Amino acid sequence: MAAEVEKKSLLDACLWWALSNKFWVFTLTGLFLIFTVTKVNELSIDAVPDITNVQVVINSKTQGLDPEKVELTVTQPIEYEMMGLGKLHDMRSISKFGLSQIILIFEDATDIYWARQQVSEKLQSVLGQLPDGVTPELAPISTGLGEVYMYALSLKDRTKSFPDKEAALLFLREIQDFEVRPLLRRIKDVADVDSNGGYKKELHINVDPRKLIALGLTLDQVERKLTGLGESYGGGSVTIGSEALILKASTNLAAPEDIGGISLGLRFNGSPILLRDFATVSFDAAPRLGSATLNGEETVLGTVLMK
Repeated sequence: MAAEVEKKSLLDACLWWALSNKFWVFTLTGLFLIFTVTKVNELSIDAVPDITNVQVVINSKTQGLDPEKVELTVTQPIEYEMMGLGKLHDMRSISKFGLSQIILIFEDATDIYWARQQVSEKLQSVLGQLPDGVTPELAPISTGLGEVYMYALSLKDRTKSFPDKEAALLFLREIQDFEVRPLLRRIKDVADVDSNGGYKKELHINVDPRKLIALGLTLDQVERKLTGLGESYGGGSVTIGSEALILKASTNLAAPEDIGGISLGLRFNGSPILLRDFATVSFDAAPRLGSATLNGEETVLGTVLMK
């Protein structure tokens, strides 16, 4: 009974205070409403909550290495280097033809940018142990639920004609990689834009072995000659009167025909041996392992990833 009387007296006191101090009641109520509205606007509302843990993904393109070689020469050295990272909870890896992927899972509430910085510093120590041409890269800051928008590129009916479907897909992939993708990556909170389908444009130098042997050359000689193609070198400056002229040596070549005119040696009569004498140079499509389709027709797809 005494407890009930105490509760009633406390309730009566609260009601009496509220009725006697209407100004403070309305003031506190207004402040509470303003605080509530402010916090509601800051809430991240999603139909499917993202419960992905804090993770950093390391991708390494391994060119033509078989899965066993990928595991021994790429995946394992990176895993050994990542052991001992602060706040690291778990580590998984996938080794398959052409790709090594390592997933580092950190403790909850770990700052993702701090985790990526630690991984980047560790990667610098392992670069010298990897095969030539293999460069690990960090995947974008996104999760499986980060695919917020997908689109397809197609040609209008009155666009320029192409000799075949491959040439059209090569053109669409070039538009996707160098025009559409850079524009979308400028949008706030966009982590990256993935490209699928089509053909990547490459410069192909196809050597005829018979002609190469007849000219007394080897593939190593050709590779050494073409190494550094497209680079620019500084030559200092030359002072002429009151002016200084800056010198540079550029090996930029605009067309396949220019590359075909590179000299790789001399014949017995003193005439130069040109690249086009034993090889064909042309822009062509890179080999691919898959494609993308829309309504049964092959096309180029883009996927926007959100942070």
